[in-house]
Amino acid sequence: GGLGTMGYGLPAAIGAQIAHPDALVVDIAGEASILMNIQEMSTAVQFMLPVKIFILNNEYMGMVRQW
Repeated sequence: GGLGTMGYGLPAAIGAQIAHPDALVVDIAGEASILMNIQEMSTAVQFMLPVKIFILNNEYMGMVRQW
């Protein structure tokens, strides 16, 4: 099985960081998932959000391959 909906983690982490500016926010995502919304990295940089991103490189699109 997959870890969750692909592409959701980074935007959700950004929202969580804005809602809780003093919290440690970590996005754990596969490489294909992060690529679906990599453009949101510019949002994190623009607003100087210290979101941490942990990328799991499993070399295939887990949720796509699963179905």
